[in-house]
Amino acid sequence: MDIYFLGLLALLFFGFKVKKNGFFEDYLDRKYTSTINGFFLLLVLFTHSCQYVVCTEATMPLVFFMRSHIAQLVVTTFLFYSGYGIMESIKKKGDKYINSLPRRRILKVWLNLALAVIIYAVIAFFTKNPIVTIKGFIFSLFGWESLGNSNWYMFTILAMYVITYISFKAYYKKYNDEAKTPIIITFIAAIFLIIVMMYLKAGQSWWYNTMLCYPCGMLFSYYKEKIEIKTQNNNFSYFTTLIGALLIFLICYMLRDNYSINYNLFWYEIMAASLPLFISIVLMKFRFYNKALSLIGGKYLFSFYIMMRIPMNYMRDFTSLPDKPVLFFTVALLATAVLTLSFDFLTRKIFNKLTA
Repeated sequence: MDIYFLGLLALLFFGFKVKKNGFFEDYLDRKYTSTINGFFLLLVLFTHSCQYVVCTEATMPLVFFMRSHIAQLVVTTFLFYSGYGIMESIKKKGDKYINSLPRRRILKVWLNLALAVIIYAVIAFFTKNPIVTIKGFIFSLFGWESLGNSNWYMFTILAMYVITYISFKAYYKKYNDEAKTPIIITFIAAIFLIIVMMYLKAGQSWWYNTMLCYPCGMLFSYYKEKIEIKTQNNNFSYFTTLIGALLIFLICYMLRDNYSINYNLFWYEIMAASLPLFISIVLMKFRFYNKALSLIGGKYLFSFYIMMRIPMNYMRDFTSLPDKPVLFFTVALLATAVLTLSFDFLTRKIFNKLTA
């Protein structure tokens, strides 16, 4: 599987460009952030695959290192750039976009989750793994429980969308500061949700340890012009800021060990938010664009994420492929791609019918 990992890195650097003089103005254009998301989404496929196959330092050192040290950080850009994208849209369209959030974001993502849960429920009904209960099915429709699908991220992003809508609907332009107040409220609400989740999902820190990346993405959008003035003044200020962001990440990485302790969770949250911040600063001068990665991490992100468990669960329960890691990953990748295209086509048809 290390070969695939090296291939993924090569794919990321295919089309790599450097802005020798000045900085890219469109460095956070969706096709570039989607390329980054696509890269990390395939890393998610790697980490999920390692839950089914034997992943050791001796057999696949690169994948083992990535899984051991990056782990939950693979989703940070999903949340950060989602918050950033929503804030950019609000800045451009204002109340019109805020009013469209229930349909454009909340309904659309929930529909993806609900249809996926139905598919997983049908599969579970025939395979008896897991046993489907009415309570489990209903809770799975909102991402609180799972029928074999990946669920925590779907719950988190839906929660962030709902919080964003309520905050901006209630406080946008209310205190003559445009979006500052609702962003702060979104940030506070996210912290409150983290505290609640620490008790409701005790021992499952992946539910909440990257949650602040979303409001941090909104903050980056809000202060984008000021950040650019400070960062892009000259190459010295740029590389000083870049190194500073990297140092924040590395220092928090060292302090985050055993973050089951609340004190260390604080450092993990900062570490998680500092990674997409560092990447965003990198993109000001160094461009990564790959059309395939951009499609996977943009248009097909939710579908790819929610479908990848189906072939993995099938291979675990009915084949001996978990004993053959490279073949397992190959089949998982190809099957997920086919399922993603089919599922995306289905959900778009249904969504368009519902919102016509």
